[in-house]
Amino acid sequence: MDSVHYADWGRVDAKQARQVGLQIIDVGQWDGKVVPEREWVVPGWILPRAVTLIAGAGGTGKSLLLQQWLSAIALGDVFMGVRGATPVPTLYVNCEDDVEELHRRQVAIANAFNRRLSSYVGQVHIVARLGMDNPLGVIGDDGKFKPSAFYADIRYAAMQIGAKVIALDNAMQLYVGNLNDPREVTVFCNALSRLALDTGDAVVLAGHVAKAQGSEFAGSMAWENAARMRLLLKREVNEKGEEIEDSDRRILTRGKANSARKGECLSMAWHEGAFYSDRDIKTADGRDAAHEATFLRCLHRATEQRRHVSHMPAANYAPKVFATMSESAGIGKRALEAAMNRLIDAEEIVLNQELWRDGKNRRLAYGIARAKAGQSCANPRANPAQTDAQTVREPCANPAQARAHTRPYPTDIVGGAVGLPASEQDYEIEAGPQPVPEDPGYLALIEAELSLVPDHAADCDEPELPEPWL
Repeated sequence: MDSVHYADWGRVDAKQARQVGLQIIDVGQWDGKVVPEREWVVPGWILPRAVTLIAGAGGTGKSLLLQQWLSAIALGDVFMGVRGATPVPTLYVNCEDDVEELHRRQVAIANAFNRRLSSYVGQVHIVARLGMDNPLGVIGDDGKFKPSAFYADIRYAAMQIGAKVIALDNAMQLYVGNLNDPREVTVFCNALSRLALDTGDAVVLAGHVAKAQGSEFAGSMAWENAARMRLLLKREVNEKGEEIEDSDRRILTRGKANSARKGECLSMAWHEGAFYSDRDIKTADGRDAAHEATFLRCLHRATEQRRHVSHMPAANYAPKVFATMSESAGIGKRALEAAMNRLIDAEEIVLNQELWRDGKNRRLAYGIARAKAGQSCANPRANPAQTDAQTVREPCANPAQARAHTRPYPTDIVGGAVGLPASEQDYEIEAGPQPVPEDPGYLALIEAELSLVPDHAADCDEPELPEPWL
């Protein structure tokens, strides 16, 4: 009996068998041929003739993202720093919004790109399917996908208008199988891949995420495996990695990429009905409006609570205090610090302002306040041109109990202005004799304030010396 090497097993039978319906490629024939370049609809983000899944929690703005991105692709506009390879017509199938809402959204999108609505004629096409029966097909008992008339209509429409991107919004409307059944999910995604191959289009499917913390898509892992690209849209996260529910900022992350680097992100923020990049918001507003509005909201609340805050690093440092308040919505100290500096530069807040007198000891509280019309950010007490009358206070002191051991703060500190401490930390001084500045203007100010001290102050438990350096 002749022995046959295992590598030759079945070769004779295979040559005799008829090959039915298989397109077999002999890779050796590729030798010497030009290697085709990879094609992109949006380089690194959307592939042609393939399925891309964009997942996100409800309310994150997936529908807006799709409509705006398709509008950018159609005209070759830059969207969050990326641009389509070439302008191509697009088709957006929306199953959750009415025509009026889609109209309003498109106006906001056009404004974001500085376009007229007429610019999108022949390039952006929308199908509104709210309240209709929207399954793309069903899976029969034989396990095969049976496309619906709706599936055929989408295929025909894409070919008629020459669309190169089809966006389907969303999977819960279009898929009627079991989300957790890998076989059914794979059959459905294969039907989408067939749609992409038949039309030569990129097919973008919007989906949801599961309720579990950190979920990036809902249902079986087949959703991850069947799509060539998977993107995740989520809200901005705080310093603990938790999503900020009422934040207008969004992050689009490349969760799976067969042909690009995984993990890259696009950052954007909702503004006036559309998504803008950080640079675009600054161009439109001159500042980061979202964080500045949060800072001002916290300042208003702190003022209501009679909590004075400062721009100087200390226990009452405004960004540090505001980051712990519920009004900050989880925005961190660094973002609030940047917002405060922008508001100072824009003269929307003023520093070292007289806010109120403490009800217990009648001390004046100083801190940050909203600017009034024509008011400057400058510290009024640091202006040497002011008169004594402008800086005179009303101390409640008993001359009979004068504290000779707590004299005014010294000004011979490196970095300190005339009559001012070098830094806020220098306010904490120990009791004991202190030298009095020899500045004639300073002494005149002390004499002017002491002249206002009444002969007696029976209702005061403890005297209060003037503190003109504050």
